[in-house]
Amino acid sequence: MRPTRLGLCAAGLAALTLFAAGSTGNNLLYLLFAAATSAVAVSFILSRRVLAAVDVAYEEPGQAFRGSTFILPVTVAARGGAARLLRLTGHGGAVELDEVPAGGSRLAELRLPAPLRGRAVYEGLALECAWPFGLVVARRRLPSVEVLVLPAASPFVPQAALEFDPRSAGPAGAARRKGRDGEFWGPRPYAPEDDARLIHWKLTAKSGRPVVAELAAAPQDKAVVRLEGTDDDAVERAAAACRWHADAGTEVGLAGPGVEVVPGRGLKHLDGLLRVLA
Repeated sequence: MRPTRLGLCAAGLAALTLFAAGSTGNNLLYLLFAAATSAVAVSFILSRRVLAAVDVAYEEPGQAFRGSTFILPVTVAARGGAARLLRLTGHGGAVELDEVPAGGSRLAELRLPAPLRGRAVYEGLALECAWPFGLVVARRRLPSVEVLVLPAASPFVPQAALEFDPRSAGPAGAARRKGRDGEFWGPRPYAPEDDARLIHWKLTAKSGRPVVAELAAAPQDKAVVRLEGTDDDAVERAAAACRWHADAGTEVGLAGPGVEVVPGRGLKHLDGLLRVLA
């Protein structure tokens, strides 16, 4: 527990009132001193009681990258009555919660720094309450939370040295072929042998004749990014290369000291690569 600025002012006024009451014997001053002291005591008791009736749970945080901040979602639920004047703090971040309804919950987003790559344990998180008068702040320590901090991406040059998978159908970045699924390739006139389900009705209505939307088949390229070291610069270069090839639709893998990931495609696979690099 710690007093707020308002609480320190109230305590100072209470002390002055007590001094004046003792000097003059004025019963009204004694009454004012008792009221101020009671307000501080009530604030201390009620704020601790509110914290005891609140449950806090961490949600899965979003991706955290070295050298930036990330958001840790925190659910605050009030078991009993409404909880007011709450504040989540930790590692220089803070978020105010004006009120959590009785029997309900609120989702708070606490922003935390991520200075280092790898598994980071965040301790010292706390929930504070200044209810009802804002004279004192009761503090409750929260459990630590572990977050995997991913490497940041340094600038990547596509011509940088890469190891290509021997099963690759062609060099990385080769032109895409037309297919029945994938991204939009372009329109062309409808032919009798075409499937009617391929007709692009908006383009057909606009042009006044049947138009088929051709799609680009997914690229068959496979590339393995070479991890040349475990320092931050080497890891971030590899992370940038993995992102670049994944964004291009290439199947990308990873190889390096004690690391080998088979090529794959998609955001989930990219997330797995970044976690390995972390």
